[in-house]
Amino acid sequence: MLATIVDTARRCECVPAAGDFNEALGWDEQHLDDRSTWGREYFENVARHGLVSVLHKRWQGQEQPTHFDEAGRGLQLDHVLATPGVATESPRRVRRLDLLSQPASARSLF
Repeated sequence: MLATIVDTARRCECVPAAGDFNEALGWDEQHLDDRSTWGREYFENVARHGLVSVLHKRWQGQEQPTHFDEAGRGLQLDHVLATPGVATESPRRVRRLDLLSQPASARSLF
């Protein structure tokens, strides 16, 4: 998935990509026993290719769980990656992302 986004970003300067990427910074913290670094490596690759993890930037590196395992541990698997021009779009658009991250019962888009 990341390779496709990177390839597209090389050809177009305005690329947003949102979805369940099945990657999380929190993975490494939850798997200290096996010294996993999958989460860190993935997001280092995102940055190395000139993309921005919009939600990490907006939430100052804090992840908001979008998936919970059987033990109740949460991970943020849903992400918004973008080229820098898209990532720095107006705060109103970013505010919409914040609203969408809330439970449906608590949000109002209008």
